[in-house]
Amino acid sequence: MLVVKELPGTGVTSNAYGFYSLTFPEGSYTIFIQYLGYTTRKDTLNFYHDRLINFDLTPEPIKVGEVVISGERTNTNVTSTEIGVNN
Repeated sequence: MLVVKELPGTGVTSNAYGFYSLTFPEGSYTIFIQYLGYTTRKDTLNFYHDRLINFDLTPEPIKVGEVVISGERTNTNVTSTEIGVNN
């Protein structure tokens, strides 16, 4: 995702191939490039004509804490006197 700081609500998300297109007035802008699993990149760029810009992002592992999965199950097969019942 690319976001323009000076233009609230202006940004773009790339397609499955990483391509994007964004149009805004000429000037100098601070942009933020973000993608899950990568370090956010911040650049200040001057836009005075059409430009093709490719951004390289640095991978950043997603750090998660311990995941605990727990559950409870009644032991109906031991306490039930029924044999071979289909519900």
